[in-house]
Amino acid sequence: MTDTITKPNHRGASAGKNKKYRNVTCEHRKTIVAQMYMQGYTQAAIAHKIGIHNVRVSAMLKEIREEWKLSRERDFEEHVAEQLAKIDQVEKEAWAGWQRSCKNAESAKQSEKNGFELLVKGQAGDNRFLDTVLKCVERRCRLLGLDEQPEKPFDGQIEVYVDLNWYGNVNQLKEIPNVARTIPETDKTNGDQKK
Repeated sequence: MTDTITKPNHRGASAGKNKKYRNVTCEHRKTIVAQMYMQGYTQAAIAHKIGIHNVRVSAMLKEIREEWKLSRERDFEEHVAEQLAKIDQVEKEAWAGWQRSCKNAESAKQSEKNGFELLVKGQAGDNRFLDTVLKCVERRCRLLGLDEQPEKPFDGQIEVYVDLNWYGNVNQLKEIPNVARTIPETDKTNGDQKK
């Protein structure tokens, strides 16, 4: 069932002024509102041009923005899944290459006496394949947000690290009052205490 607009707005919006948009379905009207909004029309201008009340245009734009948001999230999820599949394929190929590079290399050498001679050379594997695997793992972690460290909330305490060798020994550190420990300036070149 299609909802068709056939009469002007009873609240006095300029529905009767533009008959072009009078007999359109609600979905088509929403598409028109979205297009006009993207072209820079104000809500009032859209309402005037289409012939509906400004409040209805506002509600439609809210619906449209929510649809855009859901579409963008869905598109983003699909794009991430596609990129992860590509990374998986590259990693799979890199592991296969690594396995091949670990096998003995065989080559044939032609000799005048015996015809061909088979030469076998042992290999340790090509590290470039492992570099590719590592890059795949790093890229996957970035895409999934696994590299991000959660921020530690401020608990009112500040950690201070003191080089005990700078003071000479621990007993001198204990002599400094707990309320306000002052650290003397040091000479940047050799670490000696300035006087």
